[in-house]
Amino acid sequence: IYQEGLRIPVVKLFRKGELQQDIMDILLLNVRVPNERRGDHNAQIAACRLGARRLLEVIEENGLKNVLSAFNQIISRTARRMRLAISEIPSGSYSFEDVMDGDGIGTTNIPICLTINVSMDKINLDFSGTSQQVAGNINTTFNAVQASACYALIAALDSEMPSNQGILDVVEINIEPGTLLNSVFPAPVAARAHTCQRVVDVVLGALSKALPENVVLRFSAYMANKPPSDNWQWSSAVTDNNTIFGVECNAPKQEGKCLDCRACWNKNVKTVTYHKH
Repeated sequence: IYQEGLRIPVVKLFRKGELQQDIMDILLLNVRVPNERRGDHNAQIAACRLGARRLLEVIEENGLKNVLSAFNQIISRTARRMRLAISEIPSGSYSFEDVMDGDGIGTTNIPICLTINVSMDKINLDFSGTSQQVAGNINTTFNAVQASACYALIAALDSEMPSNQGILDVVEINIEPGTLLNSVFPAPVAARAHTCQRVVDVVLGALSKALPENVVLRFSAYMANKPPSDNWQWSSAVTDNNTIFGVECNAPKQEGKCLDCRACWNKNVKTVTYHKH
């Protein structure tokens, strides 16, 4: 964990609307391309300011009570929609297991185990049997697994469903602390995206046993990160991130359209895909 960069606790970058330049300086001093990152930070700050201004405009036009009521209705309707989708899964238990090939420093064939328990409109994802956290940096945290698992459920059950708190309220997930998928300090987590992709695979693998006509059958996925050339300099470095995955699809109801679109998680990541139907 100590090799993964500077860890900063929750602090305020702005106080009463004023930038805390010393905190910004700490951030920029610890990145490889500070000029680019300064632009990124400024863009996010501008987006937050615009979002706050637009939200105040909506409240002024509609009233705070109505806006909060609309928020709550969106969440509750999403929860009902997810429960309805879950109720379409035959009640029962569905298990699937896969492995991470290795953590990069010696541990190999690292198991990720899942049992999905469905009862009417209730669902539980139990990752009991998954490996303990490893020395390499492929460990991940509970919230990252929660996002990956819920993404997979949305993709398989109702791809037009909104993604908000209503989903999290319905989907129950059990992961033992100290394991690969719910790691604790000082587990390194820099390459957690690899493991999150495998979580998606495992969730869809379990669902394929319950809904064989709706869910893609099998994946092959990895990410490749490399510098642009052998003679690059940190002052102008650009890394090339590729998500490469293949899909073997056994979903006749999808008419040849694969449900997997994990590459869409990050629009800035270049993607190479190939499909087999």
